[in-house]
Amino acid sequence: MARPIKPVDEKLVESLAAYNCSMSEIAATAGVDVRTLQRRYAAVIEKGRERGKTSLKKAMFDKAIKDGNVVMMIWLSKQMLGYTDKREDTIT
Repeated sequence: MARPIKPVDEKLVESLAAYNCSMSEIAATAGVDVRTLQRRYAAVIEKGRERGKTSLKKAMFDKAIKDGNVVMMIWLSKQMLGYTDKREDTIT
């Protein structure tokens, strides 16, 4: 007879994924095997990872714009707008 399915708190799994916890950390906290997470909760983990990225981006934008953090503005412009510190000189 198959082992009964252990109930897993999907909100907990998603929340830990949002904090970028590793699969083994999430599995240990949820009390399941890593393979179970990979098999049954891949979509929940992906949703959590994306939510975490969005939250981080929002916090970075807020720091750059609301607080006037110039360092964050420069970093974001390099990452998102393709700005660079390199100067390219061309000789014609």
